[in-house]
Amino acid sequence: MKNYQPLRENIRPNCVKNIIKIKLNDFKILVTERRDYFLSSLKEGDAYIVKQVVDKEILKDLKNQVHNFGTQTKESWHDTKSGIPNFHQIDNELKYFNIKKIAHTYHFFLWNKDEPNVYDTFSEMLKLYQIINGHRDNKFPHEINNHDVVNRLQIHHYPSGGGYMDNHNDPDIYLNTLAIIYMSKYGVDYQTGGLYFIDRNNLEVSVDKLTDIGDMVFAYPTITHGCKPIDSDESINWDYSRGRWLVLFNTLLRQ
Repeated sequence: MKNYQPLRENIRPNCVKNIIKIKLNDFKILVTERRDYFLSSLKEGDAYIVKQVVDKEILKDLKNQVHNFGTQTKESWHDTKSGIPNFHQIDNELKYFNIKKIAHTYHFFLWNKDEPNVYDTFSEMLKLYQIINGHRDNKFPHEINNHDVVNRLQIHHYPSGGGYMDNHNDPDIYLNTLAIIYMSKYGVDYQTGGLYFIDRNNLEVSVDKLTDIGDMVFAYPTITHGCKPIDSDESINWDYSRGRWLVLFNTLLRQ
């Protein structure tokens, strides 16, 4: 591996440089023993695909459970405050959000009863995510000083029929990486669209074609990215689970 030099704190990449595939055990060593190298690599524009972080069958079962949650319970929205319930919402280009998308989003918080075992399923990768972001396990050192920072696990369903998310850059205030786990497979669960990064030539680099169910993607948040429309030649039916599914790890300010 190339030995990256430590980067200045104000360096924020906006394009992807390399996409690196890595085995889970090697990734664990990279994060726990060479964290500074890993962070420098992210800030150079490297993105990582970690292979098979969660069993495929577990994720397929979880997808079904979450989809049932979405069809059997009422939609709602809650600002991120202590004690709010897990909830879900269909975002069909809602005007309230700056980034336009068509997706069914599900929001899960650690203080709730862990159904359907979302935090338990992703506990190992969440611990690594916390290390990457400078925190310890599921606890925030900020909490000792009464600062309001919280983890949220989101599951996104981009439905066949045009599910998408606009080009955007995410802030890096509370985190050092995007963290996405795939719950569906390109070419099987959907045929077109998916995650892309913008490279130095202002070209879209497709990521989904390189991934499988259970793989996890890491990249610096400020890299320009989005989701191309999923199977746009079909019609959207929110009662069906067909399309692109993923898990997002978030660290955000409690309101």
